[in-house]
Amino acid sequence: MPIPIVYRKSGEGIIATYNFIDVASGTGIISFYGSNSISGASMQYELSNWTRYSDDIYSFVDNPTGAYVKKMDIDFDVAINKPIVLKGNTIVNLPWAVISANNETTSAYVKAIVKKVSGLTETQLSTSQSGVLSLGVTGRTYKMDALNSTIEQVNLGAGDTLRLTIEGYIKDGNVSGGCAIGHDPKGRTNGWDATGACPSILTFYAPVRIDV
Repeated sequence: MPIPIVYRKSGEGIIATYNFIDVASGTGIISFYGSNSISGASMQYELSNWTRYSDDIYSFVDNPTGAYVKKMDIDFDVAINKPIVLKGNTIVNLPWAVISANNETTSAYVKAIVKKVSGLTETQLSTSQSGVLSLGVTGRTYKMDALNSTIEQVNLGAGDTLRLTIEGYIKDGNVSGGCAIGHDPKGRTNGWDATGACPSILTFYAPVRIDV
């Protein structure tokens, strides 16, 4: 883990805490980690900038059809409590897997969509899409993607929500396959890739404009 950088502006207090700063582009990068937590029967998917244990290591969907159909639609949210300005290139490191059963070919691809939510209004800021991952024998295949996109300048105010939506599109002729995404900031492997080649850590690098 990099040591967080606390950026100060002369004559003012602490502006923000960044994991990285690109002085040339005037961009501070905040690393957010996807996870979920539960209270009673209520499950929430969240973004946080600290590495905690997720309630689930991964989320799974199945029963695809003979054509690509969106089967996964998960919103990871973080509430904004002070104004920030997003602008620049972003990367989502997304760990995901395709699961095949009955030796049938299962294929899938995933999308990472960054959104701003103000009240009841949801605005799409950027989107990126993986390539197709296929498996033709019973088992699982894992992939850690680096999905890049560009966020045009947008203001987020106190009370807004920054949202990362992960969508999964699957097809399988015998509805026996599935798709999964990892989202444990601690990188546990229970039920996930035990080789460690595809850690279960979902990371969203948010570009924040700064004055340097």
